[in-house]
Amino acid sequence: MVHGAISVFHPDAPAQAIRGAFFPMIIMPHWIAVVFGVAIIVASLFAVRSSRFALLVLLGSYAFFVYIFIFKWIGGLRHFGFVLLVLLFALWIVEDSRPRLSGQRRAAVLHWSLLTFAIVISVFSSAFTWSLDWRFAFSGAKEMGEFIHARGMQSYKIAAHSETTTSALGPYFDHPFWYAGIEKYGTFSKWDGTFERGLEVSYPEAAQRARGRFPLLLLNVEMPNPERNGWHLLYHNRRPQFANFDESFWLYGALR
Repeated sequence: MVHGAISVFHPDAPAQAIRGAFFPMIIMPHWIAVVFGVAIIVASLFAVRSSRFALLVLLGSYAFFVYIFIFKWIGGLRHFGFVLLVLLFALWIVEDSRPRLSGQRRAAVLHWSLLTFAIVISVFSSAFTWSLDWRFAFSGAKEMGEFIHARGMQSYKIAAHSETTTSALGPYFDHPFWYAGIEKYGTFSKWDGTFERGLEVSYPEAAQRARGRFPLLLLNVEMPNPERNGWHLLYHNRRPQFANFDESFWLYGALR
Protein backbone atom coordinates (compact mmCIF):
# COMPACT_ATOMS: atom_id res chain seq x y z
CA MET A 1 0.00 0.00 0.00
CA VAL A 2 1.38 3.40 -0.97
CA HIS A 3 2.13 5.69 1.95
CA GLY A 4 0.22 8.92 2.52
CA ALA A 5 -3.33 9.91 3.37
CA ILE A 6 -4.54 9.27 -0.19
CA SER A 7 -3.13 6.35 -2.17
CA VAL A 8 -5.90 5.62 -4.67
CA PHE A 9 -9.35 6.92 -5.56
CA HIS A 10 -12.29 4.53 -5.89
CA PRO A 11 -15.48 6.65 -5.71
CA ASP A 12 -17.67 3.60 -6.36
CA ALA A 13 -16.19 1.69 -3.41
CA PRO A 14 -19.09 2.33 -0.97
CA ALA A 15 -21.59 0.88 -3.44
CA GLN A 16 -19.34 -2.14 -4.01
CA ALA A 17 -18.96 -2.63 -0.27
CA ILE A 18 -22.71 -2.48 0.35
CA ARG A 19 -23.42 -5.03 -2.34
CA GLY A 20 -20.56 -7.28 -1.24
CA ALA A 21 -21.59 -7.14 2.42
CA PHE A 22 -25.24 -8.10 1.99
CA PHE A 23 -25.43 -9.84 -1.40
CA PRO A 24 -21.99 -11.38 -2.05
CA MET A 25 -21.49 -13.19 -5.36
CA ILE A 26 -25.20 -13.02 -6.16
CA ILE A 27 -26.20 -12.58 -9.80
CA MET A 28 -28.55 -9.60 -9.73
CA PRO A 29 -28.54 -6.02 -11.04
CA HIS A 30 -25.98 -3.94 -9.18
CA TRP A 31 -28.41 -1.14 -8.36
CA ILE A 32 -30.98 -3.50 -6.83
CA ALA A 33 -28.38 -4.96 -4.47
CA VAL A 34 -27.22 -1.47 -3.49
CA VAL A 35 -30.78 -0.24 -2.87
CA PHE A 36 -31.59 -3.23 -0.64
CA GLY A 37 -28.27 -2.85 1.17
CA VAL A 38 -28.89 0.84 1.83
CA ALA A 39 -32.39 -0.03 3.09
CA ILE A 40 -30.88 -2.50 5.57
CA ILE A 41 -28.41 0.10 6.84
CA VAL A 42 -31.05 2.84 7.16
CA ALA A 43 -33.46 0.52 8.98
CA SER A 44 -30.66 -0.55 11.32
CA LEU A 45 -29.68 3.06 12.03
CA PHE A 46 -33.30 3.78 12.94
CA ALA A 47 -33.35 0.72 15.20
CA VAL A 48 -30.19 1.68 17.15
CA ARG A 49 -30.90 5.41 17.40
CA SER A 50 -31.74 5.10 21.10
CA SER A 51 -28.14 4.09 21.94
CA ARG A 52 -25.45 6.70 21.44
CA PHE A 53 -22.76 4.08 21.82
CA ALA A 54 -24.29 1.83 19.16
CA LEU A 55 -24.65 4.80 16.81
CA LEU A 56 -21.04 5.78 17.44
CA VAL A 57 -19.84 2.25 16.73
CA LEU A 58 -21.89 1.97 13.55
CA LEU A 59 -21.35 5.43 12.07
CA GLY A 60 -17.74 5.72 13.25
CA SER A 61 -16.81 2.35 11.77
CA TYR A 62 -18.59 3.10 8.50
CA ALA A 63 -16.84 6.48 8.20
CA PHE A 64 -13.50 4.70 8.66
CA PHE A 65 -14.44 2.05 6.07
CA VAL A 66 -15.45 4.71 3.55
CA TYR A 67 -12.07 6.39 3.90
CA ILE A 68 -10.12 3.12 3.62
CA PHE A 69 -12.12 1.80 0.66
CA ILE A 70 -12.10 5.03 -1.35
CA PHE A 71 -8.63 6.41 -0.64
CA LYS A 72 -6.43 3.53 0.56
CA TRP A 73 -7.42 0.01 -0.47
CA ILE A 74 -10.51 -1.90 -1.49
CA GLY A 75 -9.88 -5.54 -0.71
CA GLY A 76 -12.98 -7.31 -1.95
CA LEU A 77 -15.28 -9.61 0.00
CA ARG A 78 -12.79 -10.22 2.82
CA HIS A 79 -13.09 -6.50 3.66
CA PHE A 80 -16.75 -5.98 2.77
CA GLY A 81 -17.76 -8.53 5.39
CA PHE A 82 -16.77 -6.06 8.12
CA VAL A 83 -19.67 -3.85 7.01
CA LEU A 84 -22.10 -6.60 8.01
CA LEU A 85 -20.21 -7.57 11.17
CA VAL A 86 -20.22 -4.03 12.54
CA LEU A 87 -23.92 -3.68 11.81
CA LEU A 88 -24.71 -6.93 13.65
CA PHE A 89 -22.56 -5.80 16.58
CA ALA A 90 -24.44 -2.49 16.84
CA LEU A 91 -27.78 -4.31 16.74
CA TRP A 92 -26.57 -6.70 19.44
CA ILE A 93 -25.65 -3.75 21.68
CA VAL A 94 -29.20 -2.40 21.69
CA GLU A 95 -31.07 -5.71 21.45
CA ASP A 96 -31.70 -6.07 25.19
CA SER A 97 -30.57 -2.70 26.48
CA ARG A 98 -34.02 -1.28 27.20
CA PRO A 99 -37.72 -2.01 26.67
CA ARG A 100 -38.81 -1.20 23.14
CA LEU A 101 -41.46 1.31 22.20
CA SER A 102 -43.91 0.35 19.47
CA GLY A 103 -41.93 2.34 16.89
CA GLN A 104 -38.73 0.58 17.88
CA ARG A 105 -40.42 -2.80 17.60
CA ARG A 106 -41.59 -1.97 14.09
CA ALA A 107 -38.05 -0.87 13.17
CA ALA A 108 -36.67 -4.11 14.60
CA VAL A 109 -39.11 -6.18 12.55
CA LEU A 110 -38.15 -4.23 9.43
CA HIS A 111 -34.38 -4.50 9.72
CA TRP A 112 -34.41 -8.14 10.82
CA SER A 113 -36.76 -8.97 7.94
CA LEU A 114 -34.43 -7.28 5.46
CA LEU A 115 -31.39 -8.99 6.95
CA THR A 116 -33.13 -12.37 6.86
CA PHE A 117 -33.99 -11.82 3.21
CA ALA A 118 -30.35 -11.03 2.40
CA ILE A 119 -29.12 -14.08 4.32
CA VAL A 120 -31.61 -16.43 2.64
CA ILE A 121 -30.55 -15.16 -0.78
CA SER A 122 -26.88 -15.58 0.16
CA VAL A 123 -27.49 -19.22 1.15
CA PHE A 124 -28.44 -20.05 -2.44
CA SER A 125 -25.45 -18.10 -3.71
CA SER A 126 -23.19 -19.94 -1.26
CA ALA A 127 -24.52 -23.31 -2.41
CA PHE A 128 -23.66 -22.40 -6.00
CA THR A 129 -20.18 -21.27 -4.94
CA TRP A 130 -19.67 -24.48 -2.96
CA SER A 131 -20.46 -26.52 -6.07
CA LEU A 132 -17.93 -24.49 -8.06
CA ASP A 133 -15.33 -24.98 -5.33
CA TRP A 134 -15.92 -28.73 -5.41
CA ARG A 135 -15.65 -29.04 -9.19
CA PHE A 136 -13.00 -26.45 -9.98
CA ALA A 137 -9.90 -24.88 -8.45
CA PHE A 138 -10.05 -21.61 -6.56
CA SER A 139 -6.39 -20.99 -7.35
CA GLY A 140 -3.72 -22.75 -9.36
CA ALA A 141 -1.28 -22.62 -6.44
CA LYS A 142 -2.04 -26.07 -5.01
CA GLU A 143 -1.79 -27.82 -8.39
CA MET A 144 1.51 -26.15 -9.21
CA GLY A 145 2.89 -26.92 -5.75
CA GLU A 146 1.91 -30.58 -6.14
CA PHE A 147 3.64 -30.76 -9.53
CA ILE A 148 6.89 -29.35 -8.17
CA HIS A 149 6.85 -31.80 -5.25
CA ALA A 150 5.94 -34.74 -7.49
CA ARG A 151 8.97 -34.02 -9.67
CA GLY A 152 11.28 -33.78 -6.66
CA MET A 153 12.06 -30.13 -7.30
CA GLN A 154 10.74 -28.75 -4.01
CA SER A 155 14.24 -28.03 -2.70
CA TYR A 156 15.28 -26.06 -5.78
CA LYS A 157 15.72 -22.32 -5.56
CA ILE A 158 12.76 -20.66 -7.28
CA ALA A 159 12.62 -17.18 -8.77
CA ALA A 160 9.08 -15.80 -8.97
CA HIS A 161 7.10 -12.87 -10.37
CA SER A 162 4.73 -11.20 -9.64
CA GLU A 163 4.94 -11.21 -5.88
CA THR A 164 1.22 -10.79 -5.18
CA THR A 165 0.28 -13.90 -7.14
CA THR A 166 3.22 -16.28 -6.78
CA SER A 167 3.27 -15.82 -3.00
CA ALA A 168 0.14 -18.02 -3.03
CA LEU A 169 2.50 -21.01 -3.42
CA GLY A 170 4.44 -20.07 -0.29
CA PRO A 171 2.58 -22.43 2.08
CA TYR A 172 3.55 -25.44 -0.06
CA PHE A 173 7.29 -24.93 0.46
CA ASP A 174 9.63 -24.78 3.45
CA HIS A 175 11.89 -22.17 1.88
CA PRO A 176 11.26 -18.67 0.50
CA PHE A 177 11.03 -17.64 -3.14
CA TRP A 178 13.33 -15.08 -4.73
CA TYR A 179 10.99 -12.33 -5.92
CA ALA A 180 12.47 -10.85 -9.08
CA GLY A 181 10.64 -7.56 -8.64
CA ILE A 182 12.32 -6.67 -5.35
CA GLU A 183 15.35 -8.94 -5.90
CA LYS A 184 15.00 -10.40 -2.42
CA TYR A 185 13.89 -13.64 -0.82
CA GLY A 186 10.52 -13.70 0.89
CA THR A 187 7.41 -15.69 1.68
CA PHE A 188 4.77 -12.96 1.94
CA SER A 189 4.20 -9.41 0.71
CA LYS A 190 5.07 -6.45 2.93
CA TRP A 191 2.94 -3.95 0.99
CA ASP A 192 5.50 -1.18 1.32
CA GLY A 193 7.20 1.12 -1.17
CA THR A 194 9.70 -1.56 -2.23
CA PHE A 195 6.83 -3.96 -2.89
CA GLU A 196 5.02 -1.37 -5.03
CA ARG A 197 8.13 -0.70 -7.09
CA GLY A 198 8.66 -4.43 -7.53
CA LEU A 199 5.22 -4.82 -9.09
CA GLU A 200 6.21 -2.29 -11.75
CA VAL A 201 9.00 -4.56 -13.00
CA SER A 202 8.01 -6.10 -16.35
CA TYR A 203 7.91 -9.86 -16.85
CA PRO A 204 10.71 -9.82 -19.47
CA GLU A 205 12.88 -7.90 -17.01
CA ALA A 206 12.03 -10.37 -14.22
CA ALA A 207 12.99 -13.31 -16.45
CA GLN A 208 16.25 -11.60 -17.34
CA ARG A 209 17.08 -11.00 -13.68
CA ALA A 210 16.59 -14.68 -12.88
CA ARG A 211 18.43 -16.03 -15.93
CA GLY A 212 21.61 -17.90 -15.08
CA ARG A 213 20.97 -17.61 -11.35
CA PHE A 214 18.01 -19.91 -10.66
CA PRO A 215 17.01 -23.33 -11.98
CA LEU A 216 13.28 -22.55 -11.83
CA LEU A 217 11.22 -19.50 -12.75
CA LEU A 218 7.59 -19.20 -11.66
CA LEU A 219 5.34 -16.71 -13.47
CA ASN A 220 1.62 -16.01 -13.53
CA VAL A 221 1.71 -15.16 -17.25
CA GLU A 222 2.93 -17.15 -20.23
CA MET A 223 6.36 -16.25 -21.54
CA PRO A 224 6.47 -15.92 -25.34
CA ASN A 225 9.40 -17.74 -26.94
CA PRO A 226 10.92 -18.89 -23.62
CA GLU A 227 13.87 -20.61 -25.34
CA ARG A 228 15.08 -17.26 -26.64
CA ASN A 229 15.22 -16.04 -23.06
CA GLY A 230 17.05 -19.08 -21.70
CA TRP A 231 14.04 -20.99 -20.35
CA HIS A 232 11.78 -23.88 -21.32
CA LEU A 233 8.25 -24.60 -20.13
CA LEU A 234 7.93 -27.37 -17.54
CA TYR A 235 4.29 -27.09 -16.52
CA HIS A 236 1.18 -24.96 -16.72
CA ASN A 237 -2.01 -25.36 -14.68
CA ARG A 238 -4.48 -27.77 -16.27
CA ARG A 239 -7.32 -27.88 -13.78
CA PRO A 240 -10.03 -25.31 -14.62
CA GLN A 241 -10.45 -22.46 -12.13
CA PHE A 242 -13.58 -20.59 -11.13
CA ALA A 243 -11.86 -17.65 -9.41
CA ASN A 244 -8.49 -15.93 -8.93
CA PHE A 245 -7.62 -16.29 -12.59
CA ASP A 246 -4.42 -14.31 -12.05
CA GLU A 247 -3.22 -17.26 -9.95
CA SER A 248 -2.77 -19.52 -12.96
CA PHE A 249 0.93 -20.34 -13.19
CA TRP A 250 3.66 -21.21 -15.66
CA LEU A 251 6.80 -22.96 -14.40
CA TYR A 252 9.96 -22.65 -16.47
CA GLY A 253 13.25 -24.47 -16.16
CA ALA A 254 16.61 -22.94 -17.03
CA LEU A 255 18.23 -24.08 -20.27
CA ARG A 256 21.74 -25.39 -19.80
